[in-house]
Amino acid sequence: MPTIEEIVERVLSKHRDKVVRFHDDIPSKHVEAFKCVFGKTPTALPQNWTALANRYYDRIRNDNRWLGCDCRDSSNGDVPRLTTVEGRIVRRMEGASHEPHTTTCAFYRGATDHASYSASYSGGPVTYILRSNFRERGDARAAVGVKRLSKRKPANGLQRIMWDLLARSRRNEIYCSPSEDILMPSREQEVSALTQAISQINLDGPNGRVPLIDVLSFSMFSSDRFSRKIREMPWHNDMRPQGFLLGYATGHRPGFVEFGKRTIQIDGKISVFGEQVGETVLARPPYLALVSVAQLTRNNPWVGGVAAYLHPIMSSEHWCPVDSDAERVTLRCLFQIQYELARMGMKSTIRKPLFNMNPVHGNGAEVLIPDFEIKIVRVATGERASVLIETMGYADAWYHDTKAAIHRALEQNSFGRVIPFNAFDRPRSERTATEFDAAFVSEALKIISFELR
Repeated sequence: MPTIEEIVERVLSKHRDKVVRFHDDIPSKHVEAFKCVFGKTPTALPQNWTALANRYYDRIRNDNRWLGCDCRDSSNGDVPRLTTVEGRIVRRMEGASHEPHTTTCAFYRGATDHASYSASYSGGPVTYILRSNFRERGDARAAVGVKRLSKRKPANGLQRIMWDLLARSRRNEIYCSPSEDILMPSREQEVSALTQAISQINLDGPNGRVPLIDVLSFSMFSSDRFSRKIREMPWHNDMRPQGFLLGYATGHRPGFVEFGKRTIQIDGKISVFGEQVGETVLARPPYLALVSVAQLTRNNPWVGGVAAYLHPIMSSEHWCPVDSDAERVTLRCLFQIQYELARMGMKSTIRKPLFNMNPVHGNGAEVLIPDFEIKIVRVATGERASVLIETMGYADAWYHDTKAAIHRALEQNSFGRVIPFNAFDRPRSERTATEFDAAFVSEALKIISFELR
């Protein structure tokens, strides 16, 4: 019996074209396995079928070839194409130079099109719905999508609450001036700032408006007093009262959120801001976690987690939101830039935008959300400048083309000069990585000095 490697080699060796077509060049059963492993709805398959799909991925990627998709009839013309991307991702190739895919195509447009990681259980309805007015309206980042190219709004109520808290408390901003030392925040300071923001938010429930601060705790293992408060709230028909836990999380696994050496069981959905590859979520701890807690049934006095949202943050002491480890590296470089700007007599503010900055919203309006924004003021003269920092985390052409279009739109809308940080090209060696970061800081400072003229 031939091995999987031999089967794939036999199929692909018959066709030397750049594009390997489904069904024409690859047998239909093999196409079915490939879709089940790399498509939008990953399906559990026998081990040999999964290995077969992975072997096709490896060979096509190593040969620098494309796949011809079967989402539309292309018997009389060009075929929609798919490309393999690092991280075992298969992505549509889109643009003016490519045959368009259908809206029902089995494959993703990009990493941000991936479904959110969730473990769904029958959690049931909850009582309170967030009533909050965002200061920056419009589309925002999706719950999943390291590359931040999505045009979707926050995926759930927990995400809306957290982003509102981060924006109101300015945890997504870092200020520095020549007259002040750069002080990294402590966990106590982060909690204090968020507490002030919590006091500004109300929840709208069937029993009236409830201040969020009355039903939220920073203790990940809430006290009996907090649990009793949740139990004593009135039910509304089948809708149960709800409270929230907010704090620093070190990780997650199906059904649990980890807080150091202790965990909270979540009897419902866990949403993680990050990128899903197949059935695997790329871990990017630490996180800021918002957990919804409720009495599980009327007759059960136990109050437990029913849903959770986790967003990566800079560190355990610094709760600035980030999208990835690459953005943590970028932010460390920006701290160094701030330090140098302060030495040069300039005030600066680093901001991590969470919401769409495009003043034009609606259907067809472009969503513009840069990774970081730095606003600079020269103290002596009052000269001002604004630059945008974009973390380039991947090397594939589709990603760079998409990012380039966003960079042009940002500059055309006068948001500021875009400075890319090519994290995908950053060396692994600590010594050379330090030199790489220093070169970026030096180049960024030159651009900022030019923008201030």
